[in-house]
Amino acid sequence: MIYSLFVKISYLLNSYFRVGIEKNKSSSRVLWHEPNKDRPLRTIFTETRNEAFKGLYWLYKDLFNKDEAHNEVIDPEAKEFAENRNFLEYKSFKVTQGFPFSLYDPDDLVYSIDQTILKKKH
Repeated sequence: MIYSLFVKISYLLNSYFRVGIEKNKSSSRVLWHEPNKDRPLRTIFTETRNEAFKGLYWLYKDLFNKDEAHNEVIDPEAKEFAENRNFLEYKSFKVTQGFPFSLYDPDDLVYSIDQTILKKKH
């Protein structure tokens, strides 16, 4: 649900700030950065004085950034949260009962986790 919410926010911000991203290509990943090789933050975002808007960007990074250094500094569990979301959204996520472990293989299509472990993590 968080991912879907960020997609909707991206559509709104793209329109509101007139970023210029085609509507069918608007997403959180595309919104914040310039499309060139270095991918710096868009000027419209770096020059804003709106602290809540900046906070939204950092929340996005906290939830979806794949950078190892970022995940270790901001929230060590953010990477696992992103992987779980990815399985929920695009693959298969299975909650088991009575198997006190998690089974995850990045090349697999199913992430299996015991309900007790899931409750402790999320």
